[in-house]
Amino acid sequence: TYDDAQGWPVRTGWSMSLNRGSSAGSAMMSSAWCFGMEEATTVPGTIRGSPGTVNGSCAVSSEPGPVEGELVITELLINAEGDDEGKEWIELLNVSGKTLRLHDLVLRVGGDEHRVFMPQLTVAADGHAVFLARPTSEAPTPEFDVSHHYGDDLGLPNDAGTLEVLFNGNLIDSVPWDDTGMWPVRAGVSMSLHAPAQTHLENDQALAWCYAVDRITGAETLGT
Repeated sequence: TYDDAQGWPVRTGWSMSLNRGSSAGSAMMSSAWCFGMEEATTVPGTIRGSPGTVNGSCAVSSEPGPVEGELVITELLINAEGDDEGKEWIELLNVSGKTLRLHDLVLRVGGDEHRVFMPQLTVAADGHAVFLARPTSEAPTPEFDVSHHYGDDLGLPNDAGTLEVLFNGNLIDSVPWDDTGMWPVRAGVSMSLHAPAQTHLENDQALAWCYAVDRITGAETLGT
């Protein structure tokens, strides 16, 4: 017996997965279940689950979560070529010097937010985590590593906005932008943070950002 409250992992587009190694008795408890993490179809990000294969673990990574300044927003595709749906992305850099847990990280733009629910998702020291909008059949996944797909609960406005990254209710980093000319927002080109300015304080300034110049394999976009 399950419902969409009381801690049961019921969400559109996600399977409900019993923790690997759980007993038949424990299957009656919501705590033994979590969202299926694996991509289940040829359209990544549309449905998650692992039909016909061994379930993953529901245990949350023991790595620490980030505190202010330990994750830095380093690249944003705000205005994709053509329709933005399924093409926008967010890149974060781990500058903490240690592996960080990303489960329960929140990405927020205005009144919209997406909570990362992947118990084992981590990012290594000096590594990048890339969050890609849920791809569509018209916008397949480009050929770069994606840490997590977010759905239509979050979008990056082309004209102006502020992306906030939070953990446990605390602000980790934020970046504002607009299309008035100072910020490098242009269709089909990502906004990239200069390497010397990769801190959560310096990335608040428009002059710390530039247009990406490298073309991504399998995409109509410039970015890294």
